[in-house]
Parts: sequence; C-alpha cells; structure tokens
Amino acid sequence: LRRKGNHFVMLLCSCTAIGFSYAGTIRRSRETAQLLYRYWSDFLQQMTLSAEPPGKIAATLGLRTAYTGFSFAQELGGRRQSGAFSDILRSVIQSSAELTDSMKKTLLPLTEALGRTPMQTEEQVLHSVLAAVRQEEKYWAERETRQGTLSRRLGILGGIVLVVLLI
Repeated sequence: LRRKGNHFVMLLCSCTAIGFSYAGTIRRSRETAQLLYRYWSDFLQQMTLSAEPPGKIAATLGLRTAYTGFSFAQELGGRRQSGAFSDILRSVIQSSAELTDSMKKTLLPLTEALGRTPMQTEEQVLHSVLAAVRQEEKYWAERETRQGTLSRRLGILGGIVLVVLLI
C-alpha cells in the first residue's frame, strides 16, 4: 500500500507540474512582450536623441543592465555589423527562441525600415510596431490572468481526479 501511495503522489505532482509549467510559459511570453516594448521604446528614444545608426543603437542597448537577461537584445547588440542592419535584425527575429510567432510577425516591419529608409519613416514604423507590441503585451497579460490560473488549477484537479480514479 505504501508503494502504491508513492505512485499516487508522483502522479499528482506530475499533473500539477504540467499545469504550472504551462502557466509559466504564458508568463514568460508576457514578460518577453513587456521587454520588447521597453527595448523598442528605448531604441526609438535613442534614435531620436542621438541620430546614430541602428546597429550602434542596438549595441548600446545590449549593454544596458535592463537587457542583460534578454537574449534578443544581446543577440542583436552583439552581432558584428558586417551586413545591413535590417538583414541582421531579420535573422535575429527568425532565430529567437524567446519570441512567439505573433511577436516575430509584429517585428517584421522593422526589417524593411531600419537602416533602409529616412529617419522620419523609421520613427513612424517604430511607433506602429510599438503599438502592436503593446497589444501583444495586453493579449499575454489577459491570457496569463485567465489561462494561467486555469492551467494551474486544472493540473492540481486533474492529478486529484486521476488519483481518485486509480484508487
């Protein structure tokens, strides 16, 4: 009976862990959307104040403490500017594991504008991308509130139901 009880505990813990893991994935997506918004807001501000090329701005932002744990910013800022910034940005967006598909689509207009168009056009594109990233952030926050809580509860309840069914 004791051995069987250990299996039930492991089953309950596994189901609970799955629910909490899924909720954590949603939370990380929200946090990534928040970081993206802050990053591109800082990028726009730096571009407006300094009029430096996009590659230099990305390198500067990559050194900021706020972005040390944000691999997207580190990757973009750490790339050698051997090619056009827009090509580097496209590559980083496509290869980023922390960005969701919708976040990647949201950022794609930047690959057509940054480093390829006049600064005024770049600013307009950045403003529209910032608005889209803000919507992405709201989406993930709402999803975290609803589905995150639900998935944690379902993990616990699912584990309890399985244990009861197996008893």
